[in-house]
Amino acid sequence: MSLEEYDRRYSELTIRYDELENKNEELINKRDDKKARVYIMKEFLSNLKHAKDKMSECNNSFFTKMVESGMVHRDETITFKLKNGFEV
Repeated sequence: MSLEEYDRRYSELTIRYDELENKNEELINKRDDKKARVYIMKEFLSNLKHAKDKMSECNNSFFTKMVESGMVHRDETITFKLKNGFEV
């Protein structure tokens, strides 16, 4: 194998390795994101199961465990962002 052919082949393999390494990192990030979402959902469901009152009346403890934030709109509606990522 000539030096030029070796350099060309090495360059091709280096590029391929870098592409695969980037794809692997992307997949690891997606996996970690899904694990985090599962954890958040389990925590959300656990809070929901352990709520003393299933909202038959206003319950501050339940509300603070379930709601991350609320946004009041100009048309006087409110959007709540729940801790599991859903918006109501």
